[in-house]
Amino acid sequence: MCMRFASLTLGWVSLWILNCWVAFGQDAQQWTSLDGKTVSGQFLRLDDKAVVLQLSSGKQVTVKLSALSLESHLQALKLANPGAFSKELLRAPIEVQPQVPADLLSIEAILASSFSENPTIDAFLQATCNQWQRGNTFVNWHALPPKIQRDMAAHIAGHMNALGPSGCQQMRTVFGSLANIVSKKSDWVLGSPMLQSPVAGGLTVAELHERWPSVVGYWRAMADESLWHADNFQSDRIVPWLANLSVAAGFLKQVDPRLYQARYEITSQTADRAQARLTVGLQSAHSLDFQKFGNIWLVPEKMNQLQADIAKHATPELRARSAKKILEMLQGLQPLLKQLEQAKSQQEFQQLLANFKFPGFPVPSAIVPTEFLGDWAGVPGLDGALLGIYANPSDR
Repeated sequence: MCMRFASLTLGWVSLWILNCWVAFGQDAQQWTSLDGKTVSGQFLRLDDKAVVLQLSSGKQVTVKLSALSLESHLQALKLANPGAFSKELLRAPIEVQPQVPADLLSIEAILASSFSENPTIDAFLQATCNQWQRGNTFVNWHALPPKIQRDMAAHIAGHMNALGPSGCQQMRTVFGSLANIVSKKSDWVLGSPMLQSPVAGGLTVAELHERWPSVVGYWRAMADESLWHADNFQSDRIVPWLANLSVAAGFLKQVDPRLYQARYEITSQTADRAQARLTVGLQSAHSLDFQKFGNIWLVPEKMNQLQADIAKHATPELRARSAKKILEMLQGLQPLLKQLEQAKSQQEFQQLLANFKFPGFPVPSAIVPTEFLGDWAGVPGLDGALLGIYANPSDR
């Protein structure tokens, strides 16, 4: 009987001690002095420049903050005013440096035609697809007849000159702001709710994060001052300007190489005519009828569409209207981009994006470009299509 009573009593005492230890342990903290000594104590309050603790014995002690290690000093401040430590830290994202692809083509390589003299349809399509897969979108230009090249150069020069030097510099300012945002605020861009699902082409945010240095490289290249000098937009300087844009676009092949996949299948052919199915990037296969023209094989239907499109949009009135629309877009973008550049927190950054409304211009496209420049510069058929598959903007 006595033994049973003693056992129960011991059990109650043990349980009481355990409960006291758990209750105390939940509120007690470890405190370290400057000389490395430690003690466990429950924080009670902060008095002037000292912290008041309650030890496990129930005794209250006062310890000067100056006697505590930096970690314990901060712990006392946080426990005394937890609300001040729950605010978002004004921490800037890590700046991402541009990464130049090892296989980025030179301007000389892009300006040189890849087509041999008197090629077969097989040799022509093979050369075209090989260049496309290397990131050389300028192969489109070499696949145009000389007459259309001249008309296209004059057409583009007319559009860019309608913008004028001020408009060209505004375009460079916008590209420069985008370059700064994707470089200096990459974590905030990639953390945007707009990107919390597969983005352009089905890329995941993780894949985009890994390839982000190439996105930064693209916008840095597009913001290069030399691209936006007014003397680039004379008819005889347009071709090298377009080639330089193609060099910049080579960065995008690193972002999503699938967009640069190209393959063909010849279904019928004669000496100067052929039918082939082309598959480019993520597009569906297109069946095209080719005809030989000198050292190139072209699609007459698409070339006729392209010539008609150039003629339609080459009037001074349409150029002026297009320039006005672009200038309005640039002027609408610049304040937002400046605010995004100057945002001090991710919350402020996301709020700016969420509240931004600009007709006809989705914000994510500014950050992750798809067919961005071509339409602006009035370059029908040269903004991501192969052999004029989308030669007419109305085809898209």
